[in-house]
Parts: sequence; C-alpha cells; structure tokens
Amino acid sequence: MNVRRAVVRSSVASQVAVLVVAAVVCGAVVNALHPRGIPWVGEWAHRVEALAEREGIPVVELARVKELADGGGGMVLDARSVEDYAAGHVPGALSLPREAFYETLAELEPLLSREELVVTYCSGPECDDALAIARWLREQGFAQVALFVDGFEAWRRAGYPVETGL
Repeated sequence: MNVRRAVVRSSVASQVAVLVVAAVVCGAVVNALHPRGIPWVGEWAHRVEALAEREGIPVVELARVKELADGGGGMVLDARSVEDYAAGHVPGALSLPREAFYETLAELEPLLSREELVVTYCSGPECDDALAIARWLREQGFAQVALFVDGFEAWRRAGYPVETGL
C-alpha cells in the first residue's frame, strides 16, 4: 500500500512540474512576442523613455517644460491622480489623470489645441501614466505630443515653483 501511494505522489508531482514548466514557457513566449513585453535584462530606469522612443513619441527635457510653464507656446498635462495634482503640480499644467482620461479630456477639449505642442508628465521615470496619456492623445488626433519622462519629481528637485490645488 505504501509503495502505491509513493508512486501516485510521484506521478502527481511530475504532472505539476510539467504544468509549471509549460506555464513558464508559454509566458516567456507571449512576453517575447508582445510589442511591449517586459525586458528580461536592462536598465529599468529608462524603460518608459525607451518605449516612448520606440513608439515615436518625442521626449522633452526639464528646460523645455520650464519654457512651456512660463508661457512658451504649448500645454502641459499632468497624468497623475487628482489628489497628487492638487498636492502640487507644474504651474499652468492641467490635470488629465490616466484613470479618467476620456471624461476629463472632454472637459479640457476647449482649452487644448490639436496643433500645439502638448507635453505629458507624471511622477517620475518609472511612471508610465504620462506615456499612456501621450498615446491616447495621439489616437485622438493631437499632432504634437511629447513626454517629460523625468516628471514632477525632477521639477520639484530643480527647485522650480509648484502650484497646489485644483
């Protein structure tokens, strides 16, 4: 009887092992074939920037965002949550949170020009909310969309003015 139990346990363990290996292989294949698959190795801090460049979305530096905030011919959109925006944002930036994109875009539409530069940002280089907003804006027909990858943390670190409230 004990020998039979050992054989059954061994068989079940083998089947589980085969299923786990099959799942890992399937996951790896899907990841490798997906256009935005997760890199196996690499510089994670530059993942969002690399995705933007691969998709043809220009990346702008802090100095350009400062120009826009100072009235330099374009619009800055904050992709962070409404709460984060209210706590502090780039002066003049409008809130367009990822989780409420379509509803908020309808409200902001009269303030935006589809021909003027629109720069999106979120908290920092690891945040991909601004990239998602930039993609969606392009899909909505905005001609000049760019991404400020370093985001609000770089703005604050530079000591630039911060607006609060909605």
